[in-house]
Amino acid sequence: MSEIFKNHIKDKDRGNPNEGTTNKENPNKEKPYEENLTEISPSDEPCNEDPPNEKTSAEDTMESKSEQTNASDSESSEVTEDTENNELYKLPFETPFLLEKPFDLRVGNFDRILDKLRTSSTAICYPKISFKELAIRVDPDETIAHGLDKLWAKAKGPRRQATGEALLTMFQKNLRPGLIVVVEDKQFRCHAMVLQVLSSFFRQPELALSEIYHLPSSMVSARAFVAMYRWGLETADTMSSTLLMQVFRAATFFDCQELINNCWTGINEGTRTPDRAFCTYLQGNLMGMRLVENLLERMSTLFLQFAASKEYLYLEADTVQRLLGLSSLAVNSEMEVFLAAIYWLNHKWPQRIKYSYLMMDAIRFDWLPYTFLMSLLKKINSGPPVLKMLSRTPFVSKKAYKAIRVMRGSRKKLQGRGGQTDRIWIYDRRALHHHTVECRRVQFVGYDTFVRYLEFLQTAGNNHWLSFRTIDDPEIRCCPLHRRY
Repeated sequence: MSEIFKNHIKDKDRGNPNEGTTNKENPNKEKPYEENLTEISPSDEPCNEDPPNEKTSAEDTMESKSEQTNASDSESSEVTEDTENNELYKLPFETPFLLEKPFDLRVGNFDRILDKLRTSSTAICYPKISFKELAIRVDPDETIAHGLDKLWAKAKGPRRQATGEALLTMFQKNLRPGLIVVVEDKQFRCHAMVLQVLSSFFRQPELALSEIYHLPSSMVSARAFVAMYRWGLETADTMSSTLLMQVFRAATFFDCQELINNCWTGINEGTRTPDRAFCTYLQGNLMGMRLVENLLERMSTLFLQFAASKEYLYLEADTVQRLLGLSSLAVNSEMEVFLAAIYWLNHKWPQRIKYSYLMMDAIRFDWLPYTFLMSLLKKINSGPPVLKMLSRTPFVSKKAYKAIRVMRGSRKKLQGRGGQTDRIWIYDRRALHHHTVECRRVQFVGYDTFVRYLEFLQTAGNNHWLSFRTIDDPEIRCCPLHRRY
């Protein structure tokens, strides 16, 4: 004990000689804090003067405590780790909790913490019991169950609706739609379930959780999307051909096979006439759709008008070959079929030279007139380059020679009317080179004459084909003296 503390005790004893017994009886009351009294005043000498009011030793002790506390507060206001471990730092009302060491939630440590929490020994385990066993324990006599059944039977409420009917009602009335589809800057609120039923496109994982769909306007128009969504909820009896083609393109893009089949049904019903088939083909061609494969047979009646169109010149080679090979082509002679092939080849010559033999395979040489076959054997010197080239190839010469051999002794075959397989022979009174079946003139057509006739058909109108007649019509006046176009 320091000398200052000893002198302080002696001063207290001299000022209050009777306080000693009190201190001995209650030692805890005036027990000084050694760690709080180590601060030394500027002068090492103790103060021996008694205070005017002669304070007791207990009061002096309390004052010294307050002074020491103020001094410590002024030294530092920060709480350090040593201070936290000090017993004096703990509040008297604090109650310690029995907690484990806190987890360190840092990157790289989460897996270990999750594994530790999963295998925690402090997890509460409940005994497993089935619902049936639980019901037996709660209601062994089934008294409660029978009472609930009676209450349910007496309850009067609305008729319970089947889940399918409820969903259909919600879809038809568009209640609580949870999806927004954006097409051509137009927003449509709809149900994702309807679209997922229509097409597997909307069942893709990256789209399953989306709330907004942006559809490409180049493939799907706003009207086509609305018609497609409507088709999933109700039937549409009538639809314009333009909208039908838009829906067909959208269904093809979304790979909705059922809707594609339904669109084909509408196309078949709407293209019973050749002119409607031709218009449908043109609309599909403008939209980048290949419908010619299914419309070839119906367009055969309009073959000459179709050959005069720009779309014919841009057909694929295999499509032209199949078209020229149809027995349902409406022409006046096989010469028109041959010249139509030359017309297509000459459009992009010589790029299309590789398709020359393919086109010639579709021509029925036994239906060509004798005079033209002989000109092929003698090498043609007039006309487009493709015609000159073909007349000099052994492939065409062989076909022409074979056809001439089967024509011997038949006037009809010499005129180009005696082949093994027929076409649909028609007569157009506006065509100079058209003749009836009884006409004695040789069926020979020049390339320039055929091209002029195609140019006429381009301005003749869509219904010009209605004026065509069959070549065996007795009312036809063949080979008139006046100019017909």
